[in-house]
Amino acid sequence: MSNYESTHTGAQIDKAISEVLNGNFAPASDLSVLAQTVEDEVDRLSRRITENASAIALKADKTTVDALAQELDSANQLIAVAKKQAFIDLWLDAVGSYGSYDTATGMFSLNGLTDITYAQAVTIYNQTNQFMGAMQGGKYAHCTFRTNIPNRSIYNSASSVSYTYAFRNNTAVEVIKGNYGTSGVTPTTLIDAFYGCTSLRVIDMVFNCNSITTQTNFSNSVFGRCAALEEVRLRNVRVNVDLSACPNISYESLEYLVDNRPSGMTEATAITVYVHADVWDKLNNGDASGGKWNGLRVRAMGGPYYVNFALKTA
Repeated sequence: MSNYESTHTGAQIDKAISEVLNGNFAPASDLSVLAQTVEDEVDRLSRRITENASAIALKADKTTVDALAQELDSANQLIAVAKKQAFIDLWLDAVGSYGSYDTATGMFSLNGLTDITYAQAVTIYNQTNQFMGAMQGGKYAHCTFRTNIPNRSIYNSASSVSYTYAFRNNTAVEVIKGNYGTSGVTPTTLIDAFYGCTSLRVIDMVFNCNSITTQTNFSNSVFGRCAALEEVRLRNVRVNVDLSACPNISYESLEYLVDNRPSGMTEATAITVYVHADVWDKLNNGDASGGKWNGLRVRAMGGPYYVNFALKTA
């Protein structure tokens, strides 16, 4: 086996060359092997230099890229902060006295809700900014806002408004507020207006139902699946009202309905308000607050109100 096979290291090659230069000539075959070995080693070293140079360049490039990425991330953070601050300004201008922004917690507030996140506030702004009277065509049906931005000034053009499907299946909404003054909004229909609003607790507006004279336009499912509903104000009601899906409806809501029946009511124009079993129990047996629920039921049956409370049997 040759002393100069291709497995020699650089040091071994240097030693072999030194021996040749000192007169210790090796056989020609060995010199041929040595030459090939040197050529192979040169190629190998060349490749390593090229690879190292690429690695060095790549490392430098990666350092540059990392630095640029950090700068970009910082810039994006600044942009996000600026965008949020711009939105806060828009929010405060839109909500007026109805809402605010808490710099300590980063939470937004509106209509009594104080835990509104930035993302939720953006949704509210985009979907409800300047809440108005026209609701026809399911204006807010299937939306995803927790509450709405009310119109800043009293909206006086709220007569003859169709509320058909207005908020239908909006499962996110918790509080609805309209700024229509004490006279309220005058809907021509309330067909399925709040059906499926499973999170809805408060409807902070007055519905003057004087224009609804047929049961069709006050369908049985206006408040269907509204299990969380506590507050709603209905006045001048001339047809039956179904609140049987609302176990949490407040005493004040029922009292307002009774006390604000149209004038001139008689036994012939009596209406029935269907209630949940829990409410029915309070109307008959009272609750922790005493006998006011039972007193309301008894008072409502006679004039000038003629309102009968009942359990829905079908």
